[in-house]
Amino acid sequence: MLKHSWLICFTISFFTAAAQKISIGQQCTDYTSSAVINYSDTVIRLSGFSGKWVVIDFWNHSCISCIRDFEKLEALQKKFNGSIQIILANNESKDSTLRFFAKHKKIKMPALPLISSAWDLWSLFTDDKAPYHLWLDQDRKVQYITGPYNLTAGHIESLLAGEKPFMADYTLEEGATGGAVDNALYHSAISHCDIPARKYEMEAETVNNGQSVHMCSPCYSVSDLYKKAYSEYDKYRFSTAGRVILEMTDTRPFMYPQDQDLLDEWQQRYSYTYDLLIPAAAKDQRYKFMQQDIKRYFGLSASVEKRKLKCMALIATGDISKLITKGGEPVNKLFIAGLSKQPEDTVRYITNQPFRNFIEHMDAWIEYQFQIPFIDKTGFKGNIDLRLKDSSVDPFDLAALRNELKRYNLKLIETTAWMDVLVIKPGKQ
Repeated sequence: MLKHSWLICFTISFFTAAAQKISIGQQCTDYTSSAVINYSDTVIRLSGFSGKWVVIDFWNHSCISCIRDFEKLEALQKKFNGSIQIILANNESKDSTLRFFAKHKKIKMPALPLISSAWDLWSLFTDDKAPYHLWLDQDRKVQYITGPYNLTAGHIESLLAGEKPFMADYTLEEGATGGAVDNALYHSAISHCDIPARKYEMEAETVNNGQSVHMCSPCYSVSDLYKKAYSEYDKYRFSTAGRVILEMTDTRPFMYPQDQDLLDEWQQRYSYTYDLLIPAAAKDQRYKFMQQDIKRYFGLSASVEKRKLKCMALIATGDISKLITKGGEPVNKLFIAGLSKQPEDTVRYITNQPFRNFIEHMDAWIEYQFQIPFIDKTGFKGNIDLRLKDSSVDPFDLAALRNELKRYNLKLIETTAWMDVLVIKPGKQ
């Protein structure tokens, strides 16, 4: 624990590695760096932004979500230019950062000050994580350390109006998810979401030398808990778009809010962590255990029913033998990550790979864009060769994609189909 309510932010030096972390409520009197890009001076100082809120966006070269936010950060800086200053900070060197933007032509360097080699600044607030945001008020006092989704016009306007919106602290240490008892042989628990202590889900992970199975669902909405329990891993696909129907008047406590400004407050009130530890011999029953537990606690009725849903379907309009592979080394280049894309990547292709691999990509593209289910009605099996113009899927262009598929006698159509859905409603009193 720090004994004082203030701490000096050291300038770049090897001595900062031993500095204690700065917590919310403490004051950062100044920070100086000469490893700055996109700035009017050769040195940047936090004291140079006196009277403004300062938001430091910690990112790195491999963080795709960080880079996708650059445009949003620029827009917010422009909108609130007289009241806030957004600064980017990463751990990579200045030369490495300049080479990064030079190499990735499609990634525009944002018109914001960018501090490189900022490992010392980074280590003063939290571990090497990205993305996250540090919020300093007009007196350089740390007010928030948050996830990037909290940086919105609504939150900025509230702060400038003297209000203090709820945003979760991302610096708290991760604890044991669900509070499982050490050395327990059987354990199930439902607890409120500890937002900063989110952990990656451990899906049916065998622990304790194969003697038990641990399954955890951290910070889930109620509807997502039901989706997982009743999907029974891969028996149903309730996690896909449109497959869950909430038959209740007020759905707000059961679904994530559309307004990002309300997300942390909503999660604090309405999201839960489910934790299950059972003997390995009962592994196949883990979802039945989960169904029973959540039904007991939430009191909701859930059933698997057939409903007719609007969907997008892939059909064959003629002979699709052109798809059949000519052999060769199996390659799947249908997905190209944003940071790995090069100017020459004008084509997405799959060679001598199962048709189902192509269908999985189509499923992801369609459901993400239209939020409706996707189904394959071609009946085709076997390995294929297929090429699509990159411009038909990035950015997604339905007309262009349809034109590409036409060469293989494939067509995307809007239709309806009977599907398994999960219906959730109030339980019987």
